Amino acid sequence: MQYQRHRVVAALVLAHVDGKIHYVYQGGLVPLGVSQERLDDWLAGKLIEEVDAGPVERPTAEQLVRQLAATGVTVSLDMAQAILAAQDSPASAPDETGETGAGQETNSQETGGGAPTVSKSPLPAGAPAESATKPAWVEYAVSRGMDKAEAEKATKADLIAALSAQV
Repeated sequence: MQYQRHRVVAALVLAHVDGKIHYVYQGGLVPLGVSQERLDDWLAGKLIEEVDAGPVERPTAEQLVRQLAATGVTVSLDMAQAILAAQDSPASAPDETGETGAGQETNSQETGGGAPTVSKSPLPAGAPAESATKPAWVEYAVSRGMDKAEAEKATKADLIAALSAQV
């Protein structure tokens, strides 16, 4: 997949490409195919930044670890691989009736205004509730094979994202 020369500075943006939604996390590159109007909105809202002209290839997990470390964010190689895998796995698109699947953005005009809302993707079987404490998520991550020290260093959101990507 080719990417725009725009890097995400927000925690997450949902990139609509070819009827599918791609989750692009902080430090990730926006895929080609996102509308110019959407890019302009994200740039105005400081959700993304321009890095250079022209498309680029997706970074490797090792490059992502280094890129995030340069911004003060420490992630393991396993976590970087999970982030990249999640970015390459689009969520389901709306069906013929306009109903959205897991992880779909709901148009704020259709819901009465305000910011778009995002329905949550289903969690893996046996996973704690998303509202569970971080120690519960660390315990679950270790049970799924993650190194305990790495799991404790990760944020709860990173653990949820990485473990949900393994489904």
